[in-house]
Amino acid sequence: MPIVEVRRGDCIASIAADHGVDDWRTLWDHPDNAELRARRRSPHLLLLGDRVTVPEQGRARLAVSAGQSHRFVARVPSVRLRLTLQDRRGRPLASRRFELRVAGSIRTGTTDGSGRLDEPVPATARRADLRVFLDGDRVLTMPLAIGYLDPDDSESGVRQRLRNLGYLRGRAPEEDGIEGALREFQRDNGLEPTGEADAPTLDCLRGIHKA
Repeated sequence: MPIVEVRRGDCIASIAADHGVDDWRTLWDHPDNAELRARRRSPHLLLLGDRVTVPEQGRARLAVSAGQSHRFVARVPSVRLRLTLQDRRGRPLASRRFELRVAGSIRTGTTDGSGRLDEPVPATARRADLRVFLDGDRVLTMPLAIGYLDPDDSESGVRQRLRNLGYLRGRAPEEDGIEGALREFQRDNGLEPTGEADAPTLDCLRGIHKA
């Protein structure tokens, strides 16, 4: 069975789709991936260099006639893209019309009362562009890197979540490492401002970012 090394933007669902596996759970639940399951909290949060065993897939045989045209339809597995949109003050962008451009298609909708959107996207999608229509003629445009979020117990994953929550905005990547941003996050959430990604801080960061 082939072993795939995780690249940037990969998750179990995208790896499954890339290798013709209809259900990503086939990969995640495979006995040869038990060690990976033990290290990662979620099949959607893998780290660069992780290794995934992909079971061999049987090849389907199709009957065709010579001299005729044939039409085949391939089903591309999808995953849910779930986001909560807030303004700089942490207030939800509720009931806002949005436009999501992904994999050559455009999806439109409206955020719910908590500023959430929940849309299916192809499992192989790595990039998307989101436009949110605000008051008047204002439009908020956000490029999305789908699948690039690292596990929340890795340094890169902590940095990404702090940046998504606005705590690294305007800071140079090397400025204090992430200690300054962590202290600010800890003070805002009633934690001891140690500047370290300790267990209480990781639990709080995990919960707020997921929400």
